[in-house]
Amino acid sequence: MGWTGGSSSLDAIHDNVSGEIDALTEVTPVTGDWVLIEDTSDSDNKKKVDAGDFLSAGGGLTQYEDIASGTVSTLEVSSIASGGKNLLVTGVLRSDRSAEFDDLEINVGNGTIDTGSNYRWYRVFDGSGEGESASESDTKLYYNGAVSGANADSGNFATLEMLILDYAATAREKFFTLNIRHYRATSYYTMDGWGRWESNSAIDIVRLTSGTGDWVADSLMRITEL
Repeated sequence: MGWTGGSSSLDAIHDNVSGEIDALTEVTPVTGDWVLIEDTSDSDNKKKVDAGDFLSAGGGLTQYEDIASGTVSTLEVSSIASGGKNLLVTGVLRSDRSAEFDDLEINVGNGTIDTGSNYRWYRVFDGSGEGESASESDTKLYYNGAVSGANADSGNFATLEMLILDYAATAREKFFTLNIRHYRATSYYTMDGWGRWESNSAIDIVRLTSGTGDWVADSLMRITEL
């Protein structure tokens, strides 16, 4: 039986022939592509749905990124949509500071970057030394010695994974958990951190800044809506 109003056309998709969909050309769905459904709320009548609705509804895998093509002072992503629940921020980071390491500064905002004293952070680290530090009122999330510098091994970049929980909420402040890893001298350096942005505004912009130097080419930040 074909899906063409009872037609037996050999060019139709049939409900009793296997492998027809599998044989079609595969594409990556984007907003504007149409998907055929049967609407259970309307007696299973056939309807169309924009594929973009699947990507954003309930947290699709919408991604944003900023990759340094040369030396840059910041990595920044703006105009983040509010369709997801959480944001996963990943980074591959190396600064041109003349040292084995540099610091990582993180700012967020709604429309514009917030540089007011609205951040709290905590970090614990291990590697070439160990310890912990915290701040109750800062102008950014600050993680000292977290990323690779110019004197680190050639080609060595730090890795960042940060989760921003319920980033689009407007009834509570925003919370962050993160881990950072890089290689310093003859030891691996690890850092785990927590952060808080004291604002009820939805986050739609994220910025990464190195403490002293600039980000070198191929440093990147990628953000995924979850």
